[in-house]
Formats: sequence, structure tokens, C-alpha cells
Amino acid sequence: MENVGTRPFVGQHLLMLEVLRVDARTPDDVARSRQRAASDARGAPVREGLLRLATGAYVRRDDWEAADRRTRHIARIAAVAPLIREGRVVAHRSAAALHGWPALDGWPSQVDLAERGRVRLDRRARSVALHPMTADAHELREALGALVPVHDPAVVAADIARAATFPEAVVMLDHAVRSGVDRQRAEELASGAGARGAARARRAFAFADGRSESVGESLTRVVLHELGAPPPVLQHEFHAPDGALARVDFWFPDQGVVVEFDGEVKYRDRAMRAGRDLEQVVIDEKYREDWVRAVPEVRSFVRVRWAQLFRRAALAAVFRRAGLPLAA
Repeated sequence: MENVGTRPFVGQHLLMLEVLRVDARTPDDVARSRQRAASDARGAPVREGLLRLATGAYVRRDDWEAADRRTRHIARIAAVAPLIREGRVVAHRSAAALHGWPALDGWPSQVDLAERGRVRLDRRARSVALHPMTADAHELREALGALVPVHDPAVVAADIARAATFPEAVVMLDHAVRSGVDRQRAEELASGAGARGAARARRAFAFADGRSESVGESLTRVVLHELGAPPPVLQHEFHAPDGALARVDFWFPDQGVVVEFDGEVKYRDRAMRAGRDLEQVVIDEKYREDWVRAVPEVRSFVRVRWAQLFRRAALAAVFRRAGLPLAA
């Protein structure tokens, strides 16, 4: 296999999780204690605070519950590291987790591994799912102290495009393109991996756009598309004579409609607040919206919240009232 480097993974709560192992090197008394204390991470009763992620691999329950979902999946990858023998590579959504990509549909309970020579997907094992291998290209990444081979981002993008739902694929591919993944190589890998999933991949790559800056923006774009809205201009900038500038997520120039995804991260994330308190962020957003609404060519301004993206009929009514023509 091609080895293209070694990189660590750093997650929000990564250091809070430690995989405790029971193997041939574990003292007998420690092994017995861990095995007695462990329960199944899928929900079996907890006796003494350990969760079993895979055979011989445990985490502390309190640490597990404090960790974010991506970090929990990283712990699953670390737990099955002994199973990643020669010819196997962390792949698909598990590789996306290690690369720091977002996930719309969450992270799987099984670790996705690609296996050289495999011709069909095998999910019979409890802790791993074995996939056919699109390409050997990989890099080494550290996950909770375990060094594992991980498909490089172009291979991951190809596999996600072929296998994921359209919304999930767009969310991940938007992020991949925005972060500099070799799009042409990813598309070539996807088209060269067989007929199954090829049409799905072509559709996802054709729609992917790195100008969408968050999961919410990507999903809003998918919903607008599937409702039959005309293609918007992304990240359009409005300029005022005094030099002020406002950049909006979606601009429909023929209808004079601005659509913005109103994510909570701009209010909660200290880095995005740039030293402002929450009250000032809200005030600044209000002033900005008022400024954009006053632009002569803007006839309506729509803010879309996360929950609305999953109530499409109601959201379609909002768009129509704003003046957007929808086919669906």
C-alpha cells in the first residue's frame, strides 16, 4: 500500500477518552477487573463505569458521555485498531471522521474498513464493516494513541459520493472541496470504481460547492434544489457607497430574494463572536439584516433555522411567500 504520511487527529473532546485494553500483556488482576466492570456500549447495564467498544477494548462511561459524537467514533476506531491488519484501511465515514469532516447522518456504530480484494460489503461483524477498496492510497493517523492507516481525502470523497445519501454526500463533499481535496482525482476514482453508485456520485459531485461554509448552508442548498428553486448565487456581496459590505449565503437576483441559514454557532462559538458578548452579536446581526433589506434590489429576506430544514412543506410556503418560484 502507498503510505503518504503520518498525521495526528485532534478532536474537541478527544483527550477526554482513553481506550483501556485487555490483551496478552494485561496483568491478570487488571484484566479480570476490567472485564467484570464492563458493559456493552449499545446499552447493556453498567456495573462499574466501563463500556466495551470491541473485544478487549473499553472506555470509561463518564468520559464517553462527555465526548462529542465524532470523538466517540474515533474511540471505536482506536478500539478496533488490532483488527486493521495488512490490506485493510479505515475508510468511508470512519475515514471522514479522522479527517475532521462533518456528518449529517451521524457516525456509524461499526467502523468502516476497506479491504483489498473484497468484492462486496460485509456487515456481519459487530464492530467493523468491511468494504471493497476503491484505491490503496492512504496516510497514517493517530487516534487515541493508535496509529491507523486511513484512506486519503480524495478516496474518501469518492466513496462517500458513491454510497451516501444525496444530502449527506453534499455536506461532506462541500467540506472536502472547501478544504482543498483534489476534486478531479476524487471524481475519477468514483467513476472508475464500477457502475454501482456511479450515477449517484456524478450527481453529488456536480452539485458540490466549496462556497457553502457550514453543514447548515449545504443542507439549505440541497433543500432549495429539491424544492425546485432556481439556482442561487452563493456568498453574494452587497456593497454600500460608504464602503460597507454584507455577504449573504444565497442570492436570487431575478426574484430579489436573500436566503440565509441562521445557525446557532455564530451566537455560541466564542471564536466567531470575536470578543463580542451574545447581546452584541444579536444586535449586529439585526443591523446587518436591516442594511441588506434596505438595498434597492432586495425585495425579501428569509432566515432559515435548522429545524425548518426538516419541515419542507412549511419551509416551501415561507419561500413562496418571499417570492421564490418552486417546482416542487
